[in-house]
Amino acid sequence: MSDTKTTTVTPTIPQPTPVLSLRDVVVYPYMVIPLFVGRERSILALDKSMDLNKRIILVTQRSADVDDPAEADLFAPCALGAIINEETIPRLKCKIVAGPANNQLANNEAGNELERRGILYAPDYAVNAGGLMNVSIEFEGWNKERALRMTRTIYYNLGRIFKIADRDGIPTWQAADRMAEERIEILGKLKLPYMGKAHRFPGRDRKH
Repeated sequence: MSDTKTTTVTPTIPQPTPVLSLRDVVVYPYMVIPLFVGRERSILALDKSMDLNKRIILVTQRSADVDDPAEADLFAPCALGAIINEETIPRLKCKIVAGPANNQLANNEAGNELERRGILYAPDYAVNAGGLMNVSIEFEGWNKERALRMTRTIYYNLGRIFKIADRDGIPTWQAADRMAEERIEILGKLKLPYMGKAHRFPGRDRKH
C-alpha cells in the first residue's frame, strides 16, 4: 500500500472585476495613457478595483454622448462556432460583435444581417490571429517582444478591414475576405529564397 496522501486543492474563485467605460478613446494592451475620471459610477469602479486586486476592465463606449452606458455594449463569442445566426441575431442588444471563436457566422447572410442592423462585426479570423502568430514564432524560438509586436498588427488589420468595408460599401466579413484574398494573391507571386534553416518546434525535445 502506498503512504502517499491525496491533497484536495480548492480553487479560489476570483472576485468580480469592475468595469470602467471610456469615451472617445480605445485602450489596447500595453498602452500607457492618462485617463480623466469624473463620473460617479467610474469613480466607484476605481475605488472597488483598489479594494480588490487593483485590476479593472476598460470598455470603450459606442457613443461618447451617453452618460450612463448600458451593460450590453459588447457581445463576445469566445468558443462556440456559428453562434451568430437567424435565431440569435434578433436577441442581440449590442453594437459590436468581437470575439476569438472560429466561424462565428452561421453563414454569409448572418454577416449581412448584422450590417443591416448597424452592428459592427469584427471578423473572427482577424481578431483571433494572435494565436497563429504566436505559434509561428515558436518554430524559430519564442520571443516575447517579437510576439507582442506581431499581435499589435491585429489592431491595424481591423482598421484596414473597416476602411475597405466603408470604401466599397460591403459588410466587414466580406471586406476581410477581400483583403485576405488580395494578400494571398500577392504572396503567391513572390519567389522567396530558401535560407537553408530547418524549422523545428522548440518544445518537441524538451523533457518534462
